[in-house]
Amino acid sequence: MSWLQLRPTIQSSKIAPPKYVPPTIKALKESFCKKYKADIDRCIKKVFRSDYESAIGFGAKETIKTSPSVNLSKNSKQLGKMTGVPAALGAPDGPNHRIYIASDAWLDPANALNISDLLYRVYGHELGNEISFDISGSYTKYGNPKGIGAISKDKDSGAKFEECIYGNVPR
Repeated sequence: MSWLQLRPTIQSSKIAPPKYVPPTIKALKESFCKKYKADIDRCIKKVFRSDYESAIGFGAKETIKTSPSVNLSKNSKQLGKMTGVPAALGAPDGPNHRIYIASDAWLDPANALNISDLLYRVYGHELGNEISFDISGSYTKYGNPKGIGAISKDKDSGAKFEECIYGNVPR
C-alpha cells in the first residue's frame, strides 16, 4: 500500500493537530541564559563599557532567582500604549525589576516554531533595558541616539544589547 492510498484515511480521521503549549517563564529564562551565556557576558562588557562590573550579576552568574521577573499581563496593544511603540512585544519595568512580554506574542501558536527567534529576542532586549536601568536609572544611557532597527529606530539600551547578541535588530 502506498502513501497515496493511505492519505484519505489520514485526512478523514479526527486526529487534531498538537495543541500549542507556550513555554514556562522559568524555561524561557533558563534556556536563554544557557544558550546565550557567552554572548550575554561579552555584550555586557561591550554595551555597558566601564559600568559593566555593576552588571556582572546579570551575566553568566545570573540565576533564575536574580533575573528580572517576567509579567505576561499585558498584550502588545497595551504595551504599545505604555511605551509609545505601536504593538510593542516587550517593555521594561526597571523600578520593579520586571520585564513585560506581550501576552499575545507569548500565547500565539505561530510562535511555536520561532520561539527562540521572537521570545528570546524580546527577553534579551528587555533584559538589556533592565540592566541599563539597574546600573544607571535610565533605559537609554547605553543605547544609540540615532536608533537601531530598520523600522523602529529604537534608541534604548535594550536595542544595543539585542544587536550585540544577535548581530541586528530586525524591526
